[in-house]
Amino acid sequence: MVAVNPLAKQLGAARSRFYWHFRDRAELLQAALHEWEKERTDATITIVLEQPDPRERLRTLITMAFADSTEAGADITLTAHASDPIVGPVLARVIGRRIDFLCRCFEDLGFGAESRTRAVIAYSAFAGWLQLSYSVPDFATAALSV
Repeated sequence: MVAVNPLAKQLGAARSRFYWHFRDRAELLQAALHEWEKERTDATITIVLEQPDPRERLRTLITMAFADSTEAGADITLTAHASDPIVGPVLARVIGRRIDFLCRCFEDLGFGAESRTRAVIAYSAFAGWLQLSYSVPDFATAALSV
């Protein structure tokens, strides 16, 4: 997934420059995962919470989630590396936060005990769409343009 030598070569930098910024590969991976969580989860939640109406919050969340398939690769790659001791815990935390937030959105709409189930189903649909966007982008794009 992340290897120092190919990364340094792709960036046109010496391997030693990598160690100027990060102690090791694990520290680089932790930093990248932190940025992914911040950009793909924290920022989304912040924007969605700006909507005062619960229906608009959920509509905004769904629109944002399905609007940009260019980010699908990161989520798919991380999911494929869920067994990695660094990636796995972060991925589990992020997915948990996303489902908890969805649950809160459904609770705000008055779904009560059904909220958790609805949140898991909604997130599963999103995860499936990410996979489709990544593996067969034309289908995902066509589905959203209807």
